[in-house]
Amino acid sequence: MKNILFATTALVATAGIASADIKITGSANVGLKYTENRASAAVAAADAAVGVPAAAAVVDNSVDDVIVHNEIDLNIVASGESDNGIAFGASVDLDASEADQRDTQSGSGANDPEVYFSVNGLTVTVGAVGNAGVVLNTAEVGFDGLNTNIHVDAVDDSAVDGDVHVSYAFGDYTVAASMGSDSQDSAFSVSGAAGDFTYAVGFASDDSANTDYMSFGVGYTMGAYNFQALMVNIDNPAGTADEDTFGLSAAYTMDAMTFTVAMSDTDAAGSDAAYGIGASYDLGGGLAIKGGFGSVSDKSVADLGLTMSF
Repeated sequence: MKNILFATTALVATAGIASADIKITGSANVGLKYTENRASAAVAAADAAVGVPAAAAVVDNSVDDVIVHNEIDLNIVASGESDNGIAFGASVDLDASEADQRDTQSGSGANDPEVYFSVNGLTVTVGAVGNAGVVLNTAEVGFDGLNTNIHVDAVDDSAVDGDVHVSYAFGDYTVAASMGSDSQDSAFSVSGAAGDFTYAVGFASDDSANTDYMSFGVGYTMGAYNFQALMVNIDNPAGTADEDTFGLSAAYTMDAMTFTVAMSDTDAAGSDAAYGIGASYDLGGGLAIKGGFGSVSDKSVADLGLTMSF
């Protein structure tokens, strides 16, 4: 029997003077997740995915509040440099996850393909680039994330889609912009650092939904303490109320232990604040144990598990 260990692996191919690297990196997690009165819709959706009639799904509405969850994310990154100093490369992700509830699985195999080139601080990336309007975010709680930043994830979770991303870095500052050649969505951001402060401003426009997002984020590190704050304004189309959201997080690290508190809220009618507190312990070698508890969408949530980086 042969045992094969995949860690951060570099395969180097050399041809003349030029060289190219192919690296495989990854992360994974496994643990228990709890959601108070987990929605029975989760079972109905899982049954529908395997062809169970809706009527049958309604009869069996038992959903475990506690489930086993695991997730795997492998990244293949190829990079090289031309004789005249132009850096270039390509990357692709291999993602999969499973929740022990009606064999709920997700993952689309190879995804997020990207190709880039970079020279003198200017980087152009083509592919599944998301949108450049995503700026600093608050820290999350738990091994898989309790979603305490649900209200300030609006930009990242939006349908703003780009396939070309351009960024320029100079000193402590970075300017970025993205555009969807088919969707006509656009986004840009400016970020930087000054001493112990980091900050960013971002804008994203969803052309089809006629919705704009404006984000302001700031972070501050003081010794073992780290603080993050983010505000997002959502300019909705006529007939839909605009929305203002904000999120805060604070973390304290003592040796291998880190404690984190986080929350987010919105002025949207009928929405509840999300908050949580968690802790993590670094076991070394890329392995850590993490857990947390809190409230999201007016439901108690908690998780406990292991995270791995390779």
